[in-house]
Amino acid sequence: VIATMGDANLGGSNYDECTFAYAREQAKSKGIQISPEKDLADFNQGLDRAREAKEMLSRRQDATVILESKGKRVAVKIDHKIFRETISPELDKRFVDCCRKLQEQLMAKGIKIDRVLLVGGSGRLPQVPEMVKDVFSIEPSKDTDPDFVVVKVLQ
Repeated sequence: VIATMGDANLGGSNYDECTFAYAREQAKSKGIQISPEKDLADFNQGLDRAREAKEMLSRRQDATVILESKGKRVAVKIDHKIFRETISPELDKRFVDCCRKLQEQLMAKGIKIDRVLLVGGSGRLPQVPEMVKDVFSIEPSKDTDPDFVVVKVLQ
């Protein structure tokens, strides 16, 4: 490892919340209101389903979030385009800022990188490799699983 950079307060749950907010708005337009004040169990179940949909989007072109409240249910379809639109621009900005800070550190040390590894589940989000390529001008490595890439070797 030559260098690492990250934002400890930026991760998958931020994207879950954006996905859930979109699904809740769609449900509201169909007469179903999901809020923690009305029913915390329905709210938490909806948030879990939004997380599952986000994870599904790393493997498929679309996913469906099914929200329920008081015996009513609504299916909200989300595809990559909608997912990108629902994500707060601030989240992408924070990620790109981390990449740029890392790039600046490397340049200041005269280090040129030839490989970028994505670590953690958010590395599977479709836009993350695109943003990494935009900043570093290299495709992130696809031969590592973001969940298993971190290891510590003891000698």
